[in-house]
Amino acid sequence: MGIFDAQYPFQLQQAIDHAERFVALLSSANAQAQAFNEVGRAWLTGRTEEVETVLDALVADWQRGQLPERAAVVAVSSYLGAMHAGAARYLGMGPEAPCCRIDVANTIPLTPYEDAGAADTLPGSPAALADSGRPER
Repeated sequence: MGIFDAQYPFQLQQAIDHAERFVALLSSANAQAQAFNEVGRAWLTGRTEEVETVLDALVADWQRGQLPERAAVVAVSSYLGAMHAGAARYLGMGPEAPCCRIDVANTIPLTPYEDAGAADTLPGSPAALADSGRPER
């Protein structure tokens, strides 16, 4: 089973899904590599495999309990941020790559309480602070 075929907790799944869209974008760019200059083609070479390898290592660490879920989410997101910066610089993808644009219309809750379980309740988050009665920082 590949890294993109498994199921993960919600926030980690969101990060992995974004990485999967980014890999698809890189694969598409690879098919049109002649459109990029020599430096862009060099940056693109092996990049999809690199992304999958890094994600495999991060997920393996999380599965072994060596990396908390939140740390895995931050690590995946940070790594993707660096990859997006490279794609913008060397492939001219601009500040918001197409893999970042998703349809959010179906994620809007129909009632105020319908999506309450998906709220970010990590320590220090606005939702956790509101639940604790402590003021936001």
